[in-house]
Amino acid sequence: MKHKSASQSAPARRSLRERGFFNLRALIGLFLCCAGVFIALFAFGAPTGPFQSHGTGQRSNKARPGVVKMMGPVWGNLDLMALAPVDPASGSWTATGSLNTARFSHTETLLSNGMVLVAGGDDDAGIAIVSAELYDPASGSWTATGSLNTGRYNHTATLLPNGMVLVAGGYDGAGIGIVSAELYDPASGSWTAAGSLNTARYNHTATLLHNGMVLVAGGYNIVDGALLSAELYDPASGSWTATGSLNTGRFFHTETLLSNGMVLVAGGTDTSFIAFPSAELYDPASGSWTATGSLNTGRYNHTATLLPNGMVLVAGGRDSIFNVLASAELYDPASGSWTATGSLNTGRFSHTETLLSNGMVLVAGGADDAGIGIVSAELYDPASGSWTATGSLNTARYNHTATLLPNGMVLVAGGRDSIFNVLASAELYDQSAPSPSPSPTPTSTPSPSPSPTPTSTPTASPTPTPSPSPSPTPTSTPTASPTPTPKATPTATVTPTATPTPTPRVTPTPRPRPTPHPRPTP
Repeated sequence: MKHKSASQSAPARRSLRERGFFNLRALIGLFLCCAGVFIALFAFGAPTGPFQSHGTGQRSNKARPGVVKMMGPVWGNLDLMALAPVDPASGSWTATGSLNTARFSHTETLLSNGMVLVAGGDDDAGIAIVSAELYDPASGSWTATGSLNTGRYNHTATLLPNGMVLVAGGYDGAGIGIVSAELYDPASGSWTAAGSLNTARYNHTATLLHNGMVLVAGGYNIVDGALLSAELYDPASGSWTATGSLNTGRFFHTETLLSNGMVLVAGGTDTSFIAFPSAELYDPASGSWTATGSLNTGRYNHTATLLPNGMVLVAGGRDSIFNVLASAELYDPASGSWTATGSLNTGRFSHTETLLSNGMVLVAGGADDAGIGIVSAELYDPASGSWTATGSLNTARYNHTATLLPNGMVLVAGGRDSIFNVLASAELYDQSAPSPSPSPTPTSTPSPSPSPTPTSTPTASPTPTPSPSPSPTPTSTPTASPTPTPKATPTATVTPTATPTPTPRVTPTPRPRPTPHPRPTP
């Protein structure tokens, strides 16, 4: 019996030893788990790194792109970076509601209530459009609003401090140019007359000054050609008065309000279609223009944007021999000089340029040397001075408009496509689209400095190709040219990764470009 008892107790003794061993491992695991939780709580609770406080002693509850907020009684408010961080080069375009009326060379203005007003434009038959529409970002749809008293295109639109929109000048397809101006009231959805310009003009520029007045400069009309004159609109009196004239008459130029209150006019051309490198500064205090440093490359049909650091970025356009430019330059108001910066990946003109909420600049669409619409878009990084390709538009377009919405997205509407069709489609650019290959690496989005009141600069129409005949009159009629051979679409290559890679969208083969119908010359 003793031997039998000993034989039966051996497994029992082994079982006790095993249970003791596993209990010890469980205690060690529990200890490590508690230590990990303690370290995590301490790390997330410390106001350092990407989770630091915003100078108030309390954590900001403001959402940031690429950030997920965890809320709860245990965790508090923790900012955890999403598994799909924001990649500036991975922004994407999605279709939104289409305009009720297809149009190009129109204006697009962000209203104080967050809606977007599109007014006027050309319908491809040289008939100026009288209608206007409102875009609602909440529903993604367009609704008709009151019509202009005078149909017009290649005009300007400026948001006034009182919330109304001033539309001035333009062309109606006949005559020398439009002299009238109108005010849009978002409350009533109607237009009323706003006095008349002293000089009829189109392809001019307009800027809201710090004193609340609107400066209109340059442009063109059939009688005077490229204009030297400039005018001021006073919202208080509803009247226009002449101010100092430009040193050089010009159209297809840009006009930018600087941080110091001065206004920079750069580039442009006249009826000779020589691209001007000159630039001028307008001083609202004296009402006069003075020359400043010249561009390194004369250009027109380009774009200009005031950066958060106070410098002005100019990109693209055309030169004196109709070459499409990829170069870009920076103007420094402190020194009054221009310096070259990184070049666009694709030369373009009649494109749009929009300052994003993250401080980067989005260039979208435009036309190439052959007058064919461009589908690509690029981002400029002021920190590195370089351009990076971002998502392409769904539809190639030029002579369109672009507006930064309060939600950080960019609305692009209308324009013309690669075979000169007038577009009703609209698209939204999302700068915070996730990268196709998620990564847990934390990233922080810089907060840009507040920018001054945006200036409405019209998108100029592509200019005609010169011929041996006398200097051409500015017109938005594209030059008929031989049908180009469609470019071969490159084969998309999919690189295998550990995670599924989205299937690349195949670019449709361009259709042969038909000879455009002749447009009436203004």
